[in-house]
Amino acid sequence: MNLTLEQEAVVECRDRRRLVLAGPGSGKTSTLSACIARDVEHGIPIEAIAAVTFTQRAAESLKQRLKGIAATRRGLYYVGTVHGLCLGVLRRAAQRDGHQQPSVLGDQQARELAFRFARRLGAKLTAPEAAAIVESKAPDPALTPGSVHDAITLLFHQHCRKAALLSFEQLRLNALAELRRNPPPIASLYWDEVQDADQTDWDLMEACDAGRVMAVGDPNQSIYRFRGAQPEVMRRNIASGSWTILAMTTNFRSGPAVCGLANSIMSASPQRVAAAATVPSANASLGLALITPCGSVAEEQFIAIEFARQAAAAGATCALLARTRAEANNIRDALLKAGLSLAPDHGDRPKRPVGWDLIVLLNVVRLNPWSEEDAAAYLERRYGPTAADRFRLNCARDGKALSSIVLGDATNPPIALDALAIRESVPSAAVDLLRRLGDDWSAEPPDQDVPDESVAAAVMTAHAAKGLEWDRVMVTGVEEGMFPTARAGTDLEEERRLLYVAATRALHVIQLTWCRMRPQNRGPNLPPGPATKREPSRFITHLNP
Repeated sequence: MNLTLEQEAVVECRDRRRLVLAGPGSGKTSTLSACIARDVEHGIPIEAIAAVTFTQRAAESLKQRLKGIAATRRGLYYVGTVHGLCLGVLRRAAQRDGHQQPSVLGDQQARELAFRFARRLGAKLTAPEAAAIVESKAPDPALTPGSVHDAITLLFHQHCRKAALLSFEQLRLNALAELRRNPPPIASLYWDEVQDADQTDWDLMEACDAGRVMAVGDPNQSIYRFRGAQPEVMRRNIASGSWTILAMTTNFRSGPAVCGLANSIMSASPQRVAAAATVPSANASLGLALITPCGSVAEEQFIAIEFARQAAAAGATCALLARTRAEANNIRDALLKAGLSLAPDHGDRPKRPVGWDLIVLLNVVRLNPWSEEDAAAYLERRYGPTAADRFRLNCARDGKALSSIVLGDATNPPIALDALAIRESVPSAAVDLLRRLGDDWSAEPPDQDVPDESVAAAVMTAHAAKGLEWDRVMVTGVEEGMFPTARAGTDLEEERRLLYVAATRALHVIQLTWCRMRPQNRGPNLPPGPATKREPSRFITHLNP
């Protein structure tokens, strides 16, 4: 394995606590696998080495790199996500103590369970409302029900204890307590993406009590605060002096033009860590960086279509990234309408059939004076013209106005996002309509235009693009109110880092677009408002767009 001087310095460092600032495209996975190989050369059993990565995809990539290191030996003690590590710790403890094996209680399962107990007690709550109640109270075996809400909470937590069901947060906290009592036999621990770790993750790292620890991350790419990640924890550790700081800044992914644009975006950030700035490889081709103002959304979509077509003509991979899922859906619909095929979106788009989106739509109709044409327009924006046509046909076949179906019982609470709640909250005619539409749209409609399979583009949010790369990348909606999003509040620096992440997904070409006029976004289930004047994002104004 050929390593650069930066990578070699990381591999050869034998200090107990190493913190590696690994910029985008710096060969992090290759370096990690080289470090593990070097550990084995130094006599550390591979079964005493653990690697905690950010995603299962990253874990599988590392496993592939390690296949030739110790073919005749056992595998690593652990390689996977932090939640997988915690679950393994608790299951080994349960097996040792003769207890029931724990399982993770997913968000959807928690909603369904809370809703079931609410129904049992006669509480007229939707599934999300019931879930919010049980989440607001800590599990307390001594809880004496003083209200229906307390009773729901008690039944919920009693069931979870009996079935050994743990929330993701309980999973980590219980594993932390077990690790502190019984540290695992880990001699060398590698912890990836620590810029997106919170304090509990750092505590878990310490509790593993490994002989040697290497934490890897890039504070300039921290983008998951909404999940509880605390990037300032990493910055404190950088400044603490308790870790040996190493850096890998050479970007083997992106050319000088892409790196220059990305670094310019980050240059004005007061939270920027200069030591982690991305530097292009000496033999990289120049590439191209563009900032393109658009007069309207239609013009932006036209540019996106041409961007994908030109990439395909050149035999290049390409991606179109957006700040929000709604904007990504709009771009996706425009490309499909133009006859372009789309590459897999790595789970960014909801997996539920189109018909299930009508659950939300019907709720909107109950509470707002939408016409059937308003509803059809919503579906066209989200799923394309074929979905809207299907909707119109189903309404016509039903022989009555959608509003008259849904408003047949206006006294019930809003329609819940779960099938059981639907059946009990809306008239049977609406349920039949939903079922029919869900069946119709569970797969791509047969009359949909067949796209040109010679063209492929990936369309997703900037968050979903983390860890991926393409020859050419276009980021849409780089304007105030979109990027940064109006919901960002005062935490604008994370929005800047997200744009930096999006830009550094490109190998050769990066193009940012923004619109001078864009319709107002009034919510995921409402038609857009009138077009208003927009300004370019504050993150690019100094770049003379």
